[in-house]
Amino acid sequence: DTKVANAVASLAVLLSILYSGFILSRHNTKGVRWLSNISYLRYAYEGLLVNEFHGAQGYYFNSPADKSLRVDVTGDEILELFDFNADNMFVDISALATMSCFFFLLCFLRLSME
Repeated sequence: DTKVANAVASLAVLLSILYSGFILSRHNTKGVRWLSNISYLRYAYEGLLVNEFHGAQGYYFNSPADKSLRVDVTGDEILELFDFNADNMFVDISALATMSCFFFLLCFLRLSME
């Protein structure tokens, strides 16, 4: 039934977004960290952030209450804040490729059964 499939797919995407690092940091998901390990968006997001921030300089945080307060940070400190590791780029690409192949194979097998 397409209604059930849409509901299940929506729930799967919602959980993937929730545990990818967009909303919840991996520091905050101690009991269900395995959900972030199966989130395809986590690997894409980590790869994107590593590409953007690894080794970069010149970022700063400021306070909306006090405009004169400015804290200089490096890109690697930002990655550490999100609990991402710059050395995981190969792991991220491999995980995305593996998940893509798995889902393509799953779709092929399902469509070939009809």
